[in-house]
Amino acid sequence: MQIIPNITFKSVLQPIQNIEERNEYFNWLNDEGKRLEIAWDCLQLIVNNIVNGSYCQYWSNSLNTIKTKDSKEFQEILNNELPKCYVCGRGGLMLSQIRLGNSICSDSFYRSDGNFDNIKGFDLSTFKLIEKEYEDIEFNHPYDKHTTEKLANIMCNILVNGNFNTQDKTNYLTVIY
Repeated sequence: MQIIPNITFKSVLQPIQNIEERNEYFNWLNDEGKRLEIAWDCLQLIVNNIVNGSYCQYWSNSLNTIKTKDSKEFQEILNNELPKCYVCGRGGLMLSQIRLGNSICSDSFYRSDGNFDNIKGFDLSTFKLIEKEYEDIEFNHPYDKHTTEKLANIMCNILVNGNFNTQDKTNYLTVIY
């Protein structure tokens, strides 16, 4: 299967090869810029057949087997030696956030206002909307739940709208089987 997104987007981070320099530039972006870069990175991983959609799995065991306690080393592995993996909607976004901004999401960073201190660009309510669409087809967007195509189309939705838009039911993909 080949997924071809029918959108145009120009990443400002993709040309930056130095991870520390990219982290710094990512952190200077406004929230919308961070969302766009995260969605673009995730979409590129899907298009390149490194990431696939999964059912009820934040991310697959291939990522859980990476043994390091150093966040910088973990980010370098995800940027240089990323094994093929399976992710849900939120897992795909978090994987790309780590790759771009060296920030790892954990429920231990939950704040009283309903956000996480280390979710970059997105807020928790948007993550929940993405999960509802990916896991349950809550908003009747194109493609079956838990699929790579659904995940890719959600990333395109973010890229076109600046954030996940539940009202936008456009099919942004050409899929060749």
